[in-house]
Amino acid sequence: MRRYALSQIENDESPPIACFVRDKGAVVGGVVGRIIRNRLFVELLWVDEGYRNRGYGSALLATLESAAQARGCSDALLETLSNPAAYLYQRAGYRLLAQVPDYIPGFSKQVLLKPLA
Repeated sequence: MRRYALSQIENDESPPIACFVRDKGAVVGGVVGRIIRNRLFVELLWVDEGYRNRGYGSALLATLESAAQARGCSDALLETLSNPAAYLYQRAGYRLLAQVPDYIPGFSKQVLLKPLA
């Protein structure tokens, strides 16, 4: 489905983009996204539980945004089911565009956008 949907976007290869944090060679956090036209879609941000609350998540996100901006992106879009993650994103300059209550029973889906210019 993704391949078909992306094939409908003329002249767009939707290259993946990613950043990682390592400790002694082991990956302990990362962020993965995709660029479609001039928008960064943040697909996954994670930090190993033992490394959380040290600023790695914010640093990963900022690094990915900078790399995307250098590739011509004007904004970044992401979705989350986690309220704590939504607060992290809002502190990083994202604004809430939409919320779907009980997207999955007990979880609301939140869609956030940040200008990168």
